[in-house]
Amino acid sequence: MKKNLIINFPTLISTQLQIKEMIASQIYKEHSFIHTSNQINGYGRGRTNWYSSKGTLTFSYAIKHNQKYLAILTNIKDTLRDLGVKIEIKWPNDILINKFKIGGVLIEKYMNYNIIGIGINLYNTNYPSIKELTGILLNKFALLTKYRKYYLNDKIDFFMEEFIFHNNKICKILNVDDDLLLLDEEGNKHVISNNSYSYDLTNNKLIKK
Repeated sequence: MKKNLIINFPTLISTQLQIKEMIASQIYKEHSFIHTSNQINGYGRGRTNWYSSKGTLTFSYAIKHNQKYLAILTNIKDTLRDLGVKIEIKWPNDILINKFKIGGVLIEKYMNYNIIGIGINLYNTNYPSIKELTGILLNKFALLTKYRKYYLNDKIDFFMEEFIFHNNKICKILNVDDDLLLLDEEGNKHVISNNSYSYDLTNNKLIKK
């Protein structure tokens, strides 16, 4: 495993932006983790706001290795399993407990790096959290240290329904990756981009953004 550092900032606008600035200034060391307890203007996929306070584990890191959303989510799943917490993965980038979202993943390409941002609500009472849903209070630095054991793994441990609703049709799922490959009732194949669609877990259907 690559040797990496954890760099803590009391407050940041965004851990993703911080890494971009460090890369642009040529001071970022690959595999270093940037962590903050107070992210004041973070963002997720589609530039949705992601505010992080003390009860949220918020960090980013950059690697030159191409990694898929589902592999990163699997690594988070393995990390939390080791700490006694069982989560579910929702395509393409959400972390759930009992169908409540408690975190997510963002991947951005910048120069020759893939910047990976992760946010997990441990005990922030404003939103569903691991503590609220499981009764388990995790130490964020213990979780972060444990994640370093898995973060470069590429295996995917994820199950999705065999069929899904898309454009009011029942489609067979041929392949699950960062994008979905579907086969409709007329035999036509469709590639579903995670940038254009989200997944409605309750109704098992795709929602166009």
